[in-house]
Amino acid sequence: MRIHKDGAKLHVSVFNGYTSKWDKIGKEINVAADRMVILKEDRLIFEASKYIASLRIKSVKKQKPIYGGFVWELPKRILKRMPIILSYDRYGKLVEIELLK
Repeated sequence: MRIHKDGAKLHVSVFNGYTSKWDKIGKEINVAADRMVILKEDRLIFEASKYIASLRIKSVKKQKPIYGGFVWELPKRILKRMPIILSYDRYGKLVEIELLK
């Protein structure tokens, strides 16, 4: 399903679970059912499924290589330039991530 409204684009995909035979190993595999939602607005792209959520900012300029890592792996000098707020509950579970543009 696709919806276009005032420049924002919403795309929802639903995948049914099924069993398939994988010829390379000669065994059956189970592919889980899933749902994926993609929202595009201006330069922001938000993708969410049952197991992962992603927020990307498209660059207007030609991009250099993109690097990534877990928050605890990043050097302090990199973290100081990233306006990220992580919110958590009293049990230490992640509740919200805020990105400031």
